[in-house]
Amino acid sequence: MRQIITISLVFLAVLALVHVAAGQGIPSTAVRNFTYTGFVARDELDFGVEFNPVFGPENLKLMFYDPLGGDERIEVGAVWYKRRAHLESFNVTFTVRMSNLSHTGVGNPDGFALVVQNHRANAFGAGAGGIGYGATPDYEDLGVRRSVAVEFDTYLDENLGDPNSNHISVHHTTPERVHNSAHEETALTPPGAVTNIPGIAGFTHKYNVQYIEKQLSVYIDDSASPAYQTTIDIPSIISLNSSGAFVGLTAACMSTCEDVEVLDWSFNYVAILDATKSFVTNVKNNSVAGRTSSFTVQGVDTNGYYYQTGGDASKWTVEFTRVSGSGSVVSPSVNVVDKNDGTYTISYAPTSAGVYDVTVYYNANALAGMPFRITVDPGAVDATKSDILGNINGGVAGQPLNITILGKDAFNNVNPNNNPPATFTASFNNGGASASSSFIGNGTYLIQYTLTTARTYTMTVTYNGTAQQVKGSPFNAVTITPALPEPSASVASGTGIVGGTAGTTLTAVVLVRDRFQNNITSNLPAGYQLTGFWDKPAAGNNVTFTVQPDGTLAGSYAISTAGTYRLTIVMAPTGLPISGSPFPVTISAETITSAAQSVATGAGLTTASAGNNASFTVQARDQFGNNMASSDASIAVSFSDDSGVPLQIAHTAVQNSADRSQWIVSYVPTNALSTRISVSLNGAPIKASPFIVNVHPGTLDPKNCFAEGLGLATPKTKVPLSFVVITADHFNNRLKSGGATIDVTLKEMKSGATVTGSVQDLNNGAYNVGFTLTRSGTYNITINANGVPIGKDTKYSMVVPNEGLGALGWALIVLAILALIAVVGGGAFWYLKYYKARSDYDEIGA
Repeated sequence: MRQIITISLVFLAVLALVHVAAGQGIPSTAVRNFTYTGFVARDELDFGVEFNPVFGPENLKLMFYDPLGGDERIEVGAVWYKRRAHLESFNVTFTVRMSNLSHTGVGNPDGFALVVQNHRANAFGAGAGGIGYGATPDYEDLGVRRSVAVEFDTYLDENLGDPNSNHISVHHTTPERVHNSAHEETALTPPGAVTNIPGIAGFTHKYNVQYIEKQLSVYIDDSASPAYQTTIDIPSIISLNSSGAFVGLTAACMSTCEDVEVLDWSFNYVAILDATKSFVTNVKNNSVAGRTSSFTVQGVDTNGYYYQTGGDASKWTVEFTRVSGSGSVVSPSVNVVDKNDGTYTISYAPTSAGVYDVTVYYNANALAGMPFRITVDPGAVDATKSDILGNINGGVAGQPLNITILGKDAFNNVNPNNNPPATFTASFNNGGASASSSFIGNGTYLIQYTLTTARTYTMTVTYNGTAQQVKGSPFNAVTITPALPEPSASVASGTGIVGGTAGTTLTAVVLVRDRFQNNITSNLPAGYQLTGFWDKPAAGNNVTFTVQPDGTLAGSYAISTAGTYRLTIVMAPTGLPISGSPFPVTISAETITSAAQSVATGAGLTTASAGNNASFTVQARDQFGNNMASSDASIAVSFSDDSGVPLQIAHTAVQNSADRSQWIVSYVPTNALSTRISVSLNGAPIKASPFIVNVHPGTLDPKNCFAEGLGLATPKTKVPLSFVVITADHFNNRLKSGGATIDVTLKEMKSGATVTGSVQDLNNGAYNVGFTLTRSGTYNITINANGVPIGKDTKYSMVVPNEGLGALGWALIVLAILALIAVVGGGAFWYLKYYKARSDYDEIGA
């Protein structure tokens, strides 16, 4: 049996230390890694023996060859990283060179081991077959407590059940076995001791021990396949907590031993990323469609430590679930960048706007706090993607028309808030003012435009003052139709608003327009119609208007009565006149004279007087009875009595220079009788011809007046006498009316006494003259008519014979005397007066 001798190891080199400190976020002081590529210092190392190991500038000798060593020489070497390390999972790499071998038969005592333990920093186990970590049958209480050792055994020790002198096995403590044991019966199975490995003693090998997710693997010299692999729960075995545990290398030998040199040594805590503990940071809760956004994933391992190394970026997936929004959903492309420091930058470029729940998965496991919510806002409005709605086909002139544009970004997302602001402008190729949009909410822009000229336009809708056009622009068939008919804008033309010849059909043509002067060349809207009204009944019925092939409205009429009329054209239902209405319409007579319609007027057609000029007017008319403006007809006038005997009456018929449709006919009749006047034009009698004219005598002519009667043939005194004065005109036509002044004086030639006749106008052209003569004698009679003696060279006289006093005379005398006597008390004055008066009476023969 080998004996264990505790000795001090003297190391000749200075330990060189390159250390990477514990990582961010670890809630303990335990280290995550350390590295030795040379050994020049020993500050971070602790040793499990009382003698110092031997240091060199390039290596650390755990064991060294001693040719003087005896059979009882037993040596132990144990070096520990003096700070606790995280041992939940790890990767340890070290290079060991074994040289100066002392045995060749059953191997070279005794090997080395990688040990992790949670006992103390300077722990060590038994020497020789204990390889510095474990107990042996002779030293069962020397095994390191709460430890796991990966031994690289180079000596076949039958007492320890070694299978050969070149094997790897794993030994660990249990609750029942508090001291680790190097006996192979305690080796972890499977697989137990592994012997199919490269030679250890006499060789230099790089060893890599990985413990990841409870799987322990040993690789030799960068082999792709592990030389040893098993499953073991190290944290549970060594009662690991957040403070970590110790990791170290041990070696042991007996007798002369051999050199066991550590050329390099590194430890790395291998973090096993745990999705349920990992989380995201630097989240931008608002992003814009088409714009790349990113967030950071902080990897956290299964033990809650921040991940500080890289990993497989392909294991990350991101799921976007839209919570709200509209339109199709296109999942963003995701790019994962491993920062190799335990963080991952995940960038994405969303194209579908909306609110999303974002879930990040690692190996199909969701991260802590998932999902988180982001809002993807639409991008800037892209005119080529925006939809245009509303009235792009046109409408009625003057009517406000609306275009609605649904603003979308480059990915067809509706931009609801006009951010950034956008303006659309509608312009027209051949007139019409351009119109700009206003934002009315919910991603909608409104363009209101009004066109007043009826035509077809090309409308171009551009964006933000550029030439960029909205989807579908330009629109080539924006048709504006006329508005409702407007009377004041509608115009009339044609002979029907001017006039013409009587009886001729005249036509008024109305071009109906709206209030913007657009011609309406189709049927009028329901309820609209034109009617022409006349101001005079002679014009006839109202004028109705109908649509013509060219779209105008025409109304025809014929007026037979010449004159000036007013034609008022109104439009229903407004009842308003069209432009220029009412129209003065002049109807002229025809140019062909109609004798049957021609007339004669004037006093000379009904009455005349002998010797006086009489006249009448002949008016030439057309067939409708309209006075002509001029006539070239010939006129003929003739006279006759009631029996048809022609009368030769001087007359003239002169065409009126001021109105050549008239003739002035003048004549002077001499015979006071009923006279027929016949008038013809172009040889045909005019209307109402012949005309009966009552020719009265002319004015009194004293030379043609005469007296007649019995009073002149048998004159007597003292009896009433009378005769008649007959009046006549110049042409010996007896007057038939009175009114003349007739003066009659009878003068007794001897005495010179005169008697004035009393004249009675008989109102038939005769005058009765009464008188009484008191004396006999010869009387000259003077008869004046209107102050002129009557009768040409006629002398009227009268001889009255002497007949005495007579019975009457005497009777009167007697009566006078008796009267005088009877007056009693009369004064001489009254007597003389009465006597004188009586004498005067007797003297004149009253």
